[in-house]
Formats: sequence, structure tokens, C-alpha cells
Amino acid sequence: MKNCFQLFIILTCSMLLFACLPAPRPNPLAESPDFPIKPSVLYETVQTYCLDCHNPEKMKGNIDLTRAVEGKLNDRPFLWLDVAHVLKHKEMPPEDERVERPDDETYLEVNNWLEKRFELNSR
Repeated sequence: MKNCFQLFIILTCSMLLFACLPAPRPNPLAESPDFPIKPSVLYETVQTYCLDCHNPEKMKGNIDLTRAVEGKLNDRPFLWLDVAHVLKHKEMPPEDERVERPDDETYLEVNNWLEKRFELNSR
């Protein structure tokens, strides 16, 4: 009887814990056509400004963009949403790294390209 009660408590706690976990984010491109990255302003920008740090060897921020940039936005939508956020706020490349940064026009073009595909303006 004691074992049944312990099992009941364990199962109840497990169910409560599972119920408290956040629901997975819906894929923002689930209903979208394929959006190839190459050729685009995003592709050129990542190639020019991002791959020196976000490659398989350095993996700054635990991010490797070398293979992701050769695919489609649809392949890694949450990665590209994160990229959109940091570029929109000009957080990357970081100013203190003393690396070349895109000019304001390039940031704007990349943001417009990503927003158009993710429809960030309508959310």
C-alpha cells in the first residue's frame, strides 16, 4: 500500500511539472512558402559580417551560421528570428569587438527582408 501511495505521489508531481512547462512556440513559417536565403541581402550580410565569429570553429554565442545561411529561413525559423532581433537592435556585430559593422542602410535592408518574410510588422 505504501508503494502505491509513493507511486501516486510521483505520478501526480510529474503531471504537475509537465503541465507547468511552457508550450512550444508555433513555427512562424509553418504555412509559408519556402524562403531561400541565397541569394539575398541576408545572405550577403551574414557572409560579410557574421561568419568570422559564428562558424564551426569559433561558435561565438554557441551559434554557427555557416550551414544555416545556405538553406532556407523555413529550416531554422527561430534562429533567424533571433538574428532579426539582434540586427534590428544593431547588437551584432558587437561594437566592442572592433570588427567591421554594416552601415545603417544594410541593417535596414536586412531587417526589411526578414520582416517581410516573418511578417513581424503585423504581429
